[in-house]
Amino acid sequence: MEKAAALYNISLIKARKLIGRSIIFILLFIFSVAFLFPFLWMVSVSLQTEEEMLLAQGLIDQLIPKSWRFANYPEVFKAVSFARYFLNSGIVTALALLGTLTTSTLVAYSFSRLEFPGRKVMIAIMLGTMILPHFVFIIPLFRTYSFFGFINTYVPLVLPAFLGGGAGFIYLIMQFFKSVPKDFSDAAKIDGAGHLKIWSTIMIPLCQPVIASVAIFTFLFT
Repeated sequence: MEKAAALYNISLIKARKLIGRSIIFILLFIFSVAFLFPFLWMVSVSLQTEEEMLLAQGLIDQLIPKSWRFANYPEVFKAVSFARYFLNSGIVTALALLGTLTTSTLVAYSFSRLEFPGRKVMIAIMLGTMILPHFVFIIPLFRTYSFFGFINTYVPLVLPAFLGGGAGFIYLIMQFFKSVPKDFSDAAKIDGAGHLKIWSTIMIPLCQPVIASVAIFTFLFT
């Protein structure tokens, strides 16, 4: 009887686990369909003619193209210079990533590891820029870039990334750098390493998670 009761309890536990997993999988499937639906709708509309898209009635009629017009894709690239747009986005994004990751980590290293006069004041000024709304800088920035002849170039989109990379990113990386024990830096200094060597060979490899986060945010924002 005890063995039978134990087997019954085990089978009951397995059944509950199976039911629980089934419910989770069903919910995940529903949420996946909900998130994929806009993408499927976009693909479906892209394969329809303009008349079919405007005259379609009902959900099924809108989701399933009648003509399956794959020629829409090359026609879009002929009508609009999407290739140029993609190239612009790629150039700006790559340069912004390079500038942001390089300068923000350098500034964060100097604020977190170096002692120099006015360091705390500079950190306070940097954090103060985070309080000001972005649109306050629009007119001054435009006048500055216009004065130097940078309008209608990549420079206004890329130059800020090479001048610190953003106060928020600097502060985030700086806090991460502070969590790294100074013993690593001291040991490297004993071996003759300079600050650039410590930054590139010790701090950057140890702080890859925060650098990856900054890279993702920079990619999305850019």
